[in-house]
Amino acid sequence: MLLIFVLFIGYQNVNFYFYEYRDGHYFEDPTNELTYETGALIAPLHTNGRFYLIAEPSVPFLSFANFNFFSPDVEKAYFNEVTPQTLAALPKDKDALFIATAARQTDIELLARLLPGGEWSEVRRRNQPDQVLFYSLKVKKSDLQAFKP
Repeated sequence: MLLIFVLFIGYQNVNFYFYEYRDGHYFEDPTNELTYETGALIAPLHTNGRFYLIAEPSVPFLSFANFNFFSPDVEKAYFNEVTPQTLAALPKDKDALFIATAARQTDIELLARLLPGGEWSEVRRRNQPDQVLFYSLKVKKSDLQAFKP
């Protein structure tokens, strides 16, 4: 009887780990995925650009080590209050890359309307392509300088 109980518990654990756990994507953390996937967009800025993150205020994304590891020489800052006035107050001496989490889609769409010359992209989750991971808007220095609120 004890052997049957042990085999039953073992089967349940193996079934959960190799099937339900994997199929349910329990191991995937969107925050880590975001910091990893944005690296390819942020790193080319080097010292010629700035990276602005538009994200939920309760999540300290910029403190994640991936941002500094993949792009140590890029200036990084939050840009959570998206208005024409806050956009006008940004420094305009470098190109800018704005990245917004999926929850902040309306904010980055507002930026795209205010800065029409920017390069827009939508990145989906790697293992769950039905979900958006983040939106990005890359803006040249000249477009920032031309913006008037």
